[in-house]
Amino acid sequence: MKVLIADDIKNIRTLLSKCLEIEGHEVITAENGRQAVELFEQNKFDLAFLDIKMPFLSGTEVLKNIRQQGIHTPVVII
Repeated sequence: MKVLIADDIKNIRTLLSKCLEIEGHEVITAENGRQAVELFEQNKFDLAFLDIKMPFLSGTEVLKNIRQQGIHTPVVII
């Protein structure tokens, strides 16, 4: 499973990444909302974790943006 983790706090990105990688998942991280949108445009994800408060674009703004692009990846807002 390919997972995106978008959070502006490095420790949270690292913790979630390690937990998912131990379970065998491929993880890509973004440190802000703009980077998350760019990664969605370049990759197909099976699941995404989006922080609700991030620089440039919030998690809800990222979700709105990807839905407008027709991307229906399941999203967990954290």
